[in-house]
Amino acid sequence: MTKKIIISLVIAFTMFAVTVSCYSLGFFEKPEYFLYDLQARFLRHDKVFDSKIKVILVDEAALKSMADIAGRWPWPRAIWSDLLDFLSIGGARTVLFDLLFLEPDRYNEANDKALIEATAASQNVYHGMMIMREEPDKDPRNNVGLNRPLPADFVNRFALKNVTGALPHRPGTEYNDFSLPIAGLADASKGMTVVEFTPDSDGVYRRTRPLREYQGKYFPVLGLAPFIDGTSSITIGSDSVRINDRTIPIDKNGNCIINMYGLDKVDTYSMSGVFASLQKIRKGEVENLLVNPGVFKDSIVFIGASAVGTADLKPIPIAPSAPGVMLHVFLANNYLRNDFMRPPDKRLTLLSVVLGVLLTSWAVMFSKRFVIQAAFPLLLLVLYIGYGLFSF
Repeated sequence: MTKKIIISLVIAFTMFAVTVSCYSLGFFEKPEYFLYDLQARFLRHDKVFDSKIKVILVDEAALKSMADIAGRWPWPRAIWSDLLDFLSIGGARTVLFDLLFLEPDRYNEANDKALIEATAASQNVYHGMMIMREEPDKDPRNNVGLNRPLPADFVNRFALKNVTGALPHRPGTEYNDFSLPIAGLADASKGMTVVEFTPDSDGVYRRTRPLREYQGKYFPVLGLAPFIDGTSSITIGSDSVRINDRTIPIDKNGNCIINMYGLDKVDTYSMSGVFASLQKIRKGEVENLLVNPGVFKDSIVFIGASAVGTADLKPIPIAPSAPGVMLHVFLANNYLRNDFMRPPDKRLTLLSVVLGVLLTSWAVMFSKRFVIQAAFPLLLLVLYIGYGLFSF
């Protein structure tokens, strides 16, 4: 009996050491991603989506139908000023661009002026910026553009004010560069947001840092921007970010998992239908519109692109190719419905490994029946998978 106990403990310890080593070295990361994506695809597709959120996409139909008016992509900025006029007619609550306007318009500077004026007139438009990490060059002379300070007036207006705590990050991964919109657009905007996402190691987009830090100042990502203003209280803890009355779980790297929804659950409109409807309205025709501006009343409207030529299609757990704006849209719905996903507790993972190896070695060493020796580990596996599906 003593010999059996020693052998069972040696087996259990060996199994534990091998499993935890593989876990710590990331060998289970991609299989875990695969299983996560399966669960997201089959267990999340029918979840409820908030009707306050609307999406306008530049799709293939829009590129084709508007080619005579707007030309090749990217379109003249005046097109977007027309869209803002349409949404103002409809009474949209908030408008958020998942399109970057970092360089002057290639057609005419008057187009930039039109977009800036429409943004200022709307008073509810959020535009995008980039905060990123560039690897420093070995030659210090080539790094003069890195670690520049943001303009003081930009920080005073758009950086989050009431932030307590700091997001975790690995040394050497700090953001050291940024890109801001064309001159005048930030001044006209209600808010500035970060639109960049980073994929996981397998190239699929599943998570994001809810806030981005640059030299001690924090800015929200696009999906959370509608819910944060100068009065918002933000507390960053070791495993969560609390924004107003919502607690967003984060992992050890400061990322939150984006809880997915079926793409068919999102109220989506083609830019072609919106623009055609605006043209009819301007002619005094208000009947039989393809898109009635009233559908956007009091809505949070995201503007993005899904056409292949716009280069903003991304692999996500529920689809091999989806408009990148949907990641922001899903995050916004997570906030509205308080529908966040908490990363698994590492302590629970280690406990499950300990129990699994001890119980398995006990069944194999001390049971005299082959049926139990074979069936008990399988039963443990079924229970573990069942718990995983239930907790998801």
